[in-house]
Formats: sequence, structure tokens, C-alpha cells
Amino acid sequence: MSTSDQSHRAQIIIAIIGLVGVLGAAVIGNWDKIAPWLASSQPAQTTQPARTVTLERSPDAPAPKADGSADVSVELIRRSVTPRADRSAEPVDTFSDGRIRHLYSVWIEAPPQIMSSIDKVLYQYDHSAFSNPRTESSDRGSGFRDSYTGIGAVNADMDIILVLSNKEQVDLKSTCTRPSSAIELKNHKELRVVNS
Repeated sequence: MSTSDQSHRAQIIIAIIGLVGVLGAAVIGNWDKIAPWLASSQPAQTTQPARTVTLERSPDAPAPKADGSADVSVELIRRSVTPRADRSAEPVDTFSDGRIRHLYSVWIEAPPQIMSSIDKVLYQYDHSAFSNPRTESSDRGSGFRDSYTGIGAVNADMDIILVLSNKEQVDLKSTCTRPSSAIELKNHKELRVVNS
């Protein structure tokens, strides 16, 4: 067997291993969609992410009402829901040009009263780089988490749409304004996910 045949076989084996890794990451990241009957009602315990970011309310955002009223208004939901994001510590794979891809996740946090009024969350990534620009999560236990593999943020619009129990939809319009180095979600909150 010649050296070039061995080299060709090694390249094929490496390509197959890379494909299996990418498919495995996609399955793990979307387990609640692939096998919802097996998905846990509690968030999965994972290793500490390299960077977890909390969206903070901007100073001009009104604080949630503290009157404890029983009805959940759209405005109260908008003020109470906090989108979050993180990036896995371990790389998923690497492009041939050396760019490393990680598993990124987005989810929401809110008080229990608000979370119980939400049936599912739609995530719309308005960018051609996303193979599936519209995803949804109905796993309340994980904070309606959605995960994707990527090299960082994209310079595009992202919509987070909350579908309530009464089928009403609440749009949290977010604009990502910094390419590759950070995400900035603008509504009354900001999120920055900076690649290290």
C-alpha cells in the first residue's frame, strides 16, 4: 500500500469522525425535539460554560410590577422575561481555516408565574448562515433552551417570540449589532456574548 493511499484513507477517516462529531452535537443540542418523551423536565447538568452572560435591563427600562396582581399582562411579561446565552467550554469542531466552532445556547428566565403562562418560545435567527433560522422550544424546565453550533454571534436581527397558554404571542424584538465579537440584544435588555 502506497503512502498516498494511506494518506487518503487517513483523510477519509478524519472526515468521517468530524461528521459523526457534528451530528452528535446536533442531536445532543436538539434532544428535546428529537425524543421529547426522553427529555428531562429539569435542565441538563453540564460542565461550566466558558462564558455565561446575563442580559441586564437598561437603566431606562421600567421595573416589573410588585403588586402581585393575578393577571399576567403582555407588558408585565415583556418586563419580566430575561433572555440568556452561553457558549460551551469545549469546541465542537474546527473549520479547515482554523476557526473553532462551539455550542451556543439561548434561553429565557422569568418568575414562575410568568414561566407558567408560556407554552413555547420561537427563536428566529434572521441570517443565511443558520441552516435552520427558525426553531422553537417547549421545554419549560430548561428555560425553553435552544442550542446551535457556530463561531460566534452574527450581525443580524433575532426575534424571540413567546407563545402564551392562551395562544397570544409576545415578541421580544432583538437586534444584534456587532459581528462575530458580540451579540447585543436591544429591547429593554442587552446581551453581550464575546468570543475569547
